[in-house]
Amino acid sequence: MIVTRYIAKSLIVMGGLLIAPNAWADDPEIESVEVATEDKTASFSIGLDAQVRYELSAPEGGQATGQFALRRLRPILGFKAFEVFSAKFVPEFAGPPELKDGIIEWAPHSNFSLEAGQFAPPFNWERDGSSDYHQFTERSVANREFQIADGRDIGVQFDWELEKLLDVEAGIFNGAGSNTEVEPGRGNLVTGRVAYAPFGAYHEVEVVPFVVEKFVLMVGAGGYFAWDNAWRDWTPPGAAAAEDVMAPANVWSATADLHVWYWRLGLHTQGFYRGVSSAEEGAFEAYNGLGFTGQLSFLAINELAFFAFRYSHSQADIDLDSTVNEFAGALQIFHKGNRSKFTLDGGVIDRGDAAPLDRFARLQYQLLL
Repeated sequence: MIVTRYIAKSLIVMGGLLIAPNAWADDPEIESVEVATEDKTASFSIGLDAQVRYELSAPEGGQATGQFALRRLRPILGFKAFEVFSAKFVPEFAGPPELKDGIIEWAPHSNFSLEAGQFAPPFNWERDGSSDYHQFTERSVANREFQIADGRDIGVQFDWELEKLLDVEAGIFNGAGSNTEVEPGRGNLVTGRVAYAPFGAYHEVEVVPFVVEKFVLMVGAGGYFAWDNAWRDWTPPGAAAAEDVMAPANVWSATADLHVWYWRLGLHTQGFYRGVSSAEEGAFEAYNGLGFTGQLSFLAINELAFFAFRYSHSQADIDLDSTVNEFAGALQIFHKGNRSKFTLDGGVIDRGDAAPLDRFARLQYQLLL
C-alpha cells in the first residue's frame, strides 16, 4: 500500500507538469558545447549526464525507507582530431569520484573502428547501451547477474557496422571490472556480439519517443569466455565460501536477444546461459545458470508519454533454489526526448524463500547535455 500511495502521488505531480506542454516546446534544443580549431582538424566538446531521483524501498515485513539521491553527475569530455582519432572521458561525481568511461578510438573508415580503454564490453543488449535510453531507471535482475563484471572492463575491441543493418563487435579485456587490475596469475576475457536488422536500420535505444512508421526487427547474439577469472567469488550459490577467499573459475556465457519497434509498440527480449567450472582442480563442482528478460512498451502520447512493463528471471544455479523474479512497470514523460525526461517506475523483486519481497518505486529526472 505504501508503494501504491507513492506512485499515485507521483503521478499527480507529473500530471501537473503537463499543464503547460507548450512552454516546453519553446525551450531551446539541447546540445553539448563544442570548440574547434580554425582549420577544423581538431575539436573539444563537453556535455553532461545528470540524474536525480527519489527512491522508496518497502521490503515485506520491514520498514519502508525513502531518500533523495544524485544518481549521476558525469561530465562528458570529447576530443576529435584529423577525422579518424577521437577520445571520450566520463568521470563520475555522484559519490566517490571515479572514472566511468575512458575511450580512445581510431576509425579509419566510416564502418570500422578500433577502441581501447575502459568501457562496456560487447556482450548483451541491455548492458551494451547506456541506461539513459532505457525504459527503466535500473537494468533488470537478469542483466545484473549475467553481465560481465560490473558492466565495464578495460581492454581493446574492434567494431564493424554496416548502415545500422549489421554490427559486429569483439575484443579482449582484463576480465576484472572497471578501475581494477588483474590479479597475478589470473586470466583474461574474450567477448563479442553480433546484431542484425533484416528489414531496415535498427534503433540503438529502447525508448523511441515518437511513432515508428516502418516495422523494425533486430536480432542479436553474444558470448564470452573468461579463464581463471576472479571478478567475483564463483563459489556455487548456497555453498559455504572460504573466508576472505575469492574462488576463481573458468566462465563462459551466451546470450540472444530480439527487438521489435513498430507504430507505438516496442518489444525487447533477451536470454542468458552461463557455465561455471573450477579453475582449481577439486575446488567445486561445475554449475550452470540461466536468465530471461522481456519488456513490452507503448507510446501513449507521441513525443510525450511512454509506458513499459518488464518481467525478468534470474537463476544463478539451475540445480538449486537460486531464483530471482522481477515484475516492474514504468512511465516516462518527455520534455526533450531522452535528453530531458521524467521516469516513474516501480515493482517487486521476489528472491523466493531466501529473502522477503522487495517492493520499490523511483521517481527520476534525467538531463543529457
